[in-house]
Amino acid sequence: MNATNASIVTTGGTRNDMALVVANGSTATLQGGEIRSAVGTGLGVIGMGGVEGADRPATVSLAGTAVSGAYRGATVGGGGTLTTSGAQIAGTGSASTGIEIDKGVANLRDGTQVSGVANGVLMFGDGRGGDVPDQGRFLIVDGSSVQGLTQAAVAVRYGLAPYATANISVVNGGQLIGGNGVAVDVGARMHAAIGVNNSRVVGDIVAADLGTADVTLGGNGTLVGKVNGGQIGMGIDTLGAWQVTGDSTVSSLRLDGDVLFAAPSATTYKQLNVSGDLSGQGGRITINTLLNEGGAAGQATDRLLIHGNVTTTGTTLISVAPTGEGALTDRNRNGVVDNNEGISLIQVAGTSRRDAFALAGGYVASGPWQYTLHAFGPGEVDPAQSQLGASGFQWDYRLGNHMSRIAVMTATLLIQVTLLILSTPCSQVSLGPWIVSPWCPSSHRTCWPRWPCRTMATR
Repeated sequence: MNATNASIVTTGGTRNDMALVVANGSTATLQGGEIRSAVGTGLGVIGMGGVEGADRPATVSLAGTAVSGAYRGATVGGGGTLTTSGAQIAGTGSASTGIEIDKGVANLRDGTQVSGVANGVLMFGDGRGGDVPDQGRFLIVDGSSVQGLTQAAVAVRYGLAPYATANISVVNGGQLIGGNGVAVDVGARMHAAIGVNNSRVVGDIVAADLGTADVTLGGNGTLVGKVNGGQIGMGIDTLGAWQVTGDSTVSSLRLDGDVLFAAPSATTYKQLNVSGDLSGQGGRITINTLLNEGGAAGQATDRLLIHGNVTTTGTTLISVAPTGEGALTDRNRNGVVDNNEGISLIQVAGTSRRDAFALAGGYVASGPWQYTLHAFGPGEVDPAQSQLGASGFQWDYRLGNHMSRIAVMTATLLIQVTLLILSTPCSQVSLGPWIVSPWCPSSHRTCWPRWPCRTMATR
């Protein structure tokens, strides 16, 4: 089927009815025009078992076509493929979805806009429909947008093995927009493989208790949001970045790129919990910290809490975004940073090493204070400082400063000299060209303050 500027509209039926069905090896290419169902689904790219062609997938290409349905804008099943360029696909009913993918591929390109009042895209773990072997569920958002007006941009639901995997790829400026602030919502017994490249996804990634996901932030791929629930592994490539906007938990973190904690709101700082291991080359982490005396006086900072091991092959560089005027963290004035002093930035329950983390630039300064990073290993940590719960506590990486022994000696000498001057009569001190005025009262006949008692000698 080939059509240009065609209008296919149905006004009756039930939500199971479709305005246009392309099934069982059929192909359709539409340019412009409209496909609309006032009650059901606008376009179905599906498979129908038990009839001719049930073992062949259907294919539909849309260019600039407007597709809508009160229940679903479009449905892809039976191993079919829907490819769009500059199309608009919308679910218009109160609980509608833009596109439902049961078994097949939706390839959204060149500014295609998909929206639903509930979810933009709903990916079901359903292998039924036709006799085409199940190859999975694939959503490719290539320079296009998917929007859920009231719920997540993409929802992954109701799967049983082997139909439980949804593959989501956001590339070339693609966008996922959730009306509830969630980009991807993974349901129980489902798995989502999420890749972001050359795109900035703003929204959270969440999973139900039995849901899992693997997130990969590739070249120039950025996630701005929280990650929580289920078992979600995060991988950040060299040019990838995750801006953490709230407390988050991942099952593992492969770090070759950047983790950046968003600026705190008022005094609300964030924690990133890694249930398993921190791996990768090391990458970079930016942490917001109030530079104060720390310790028992209070620590206000973002934190990375690793409940497994650190297995990175390189050093992770820590950049501190500082606030505050700084203060001496050496509370007992012993000239060293102790395990309960300063500000804890990173804690590890399992194995690590002293050079696993380092401050970018070697130190961070506030006022006269230079804070450096200090690693406390097994047998050196203070258990009272642990934020890891029952996971154990083996390594603590803390910001601290101290007054050097030279500074202490210098300060002591200055104090002694000052006391000596205060207690010494002016007559016993050589003042060079300055002499004591004859009218200087006896109460001022010391060298401090000198100026009321001096006048310039004539030469």
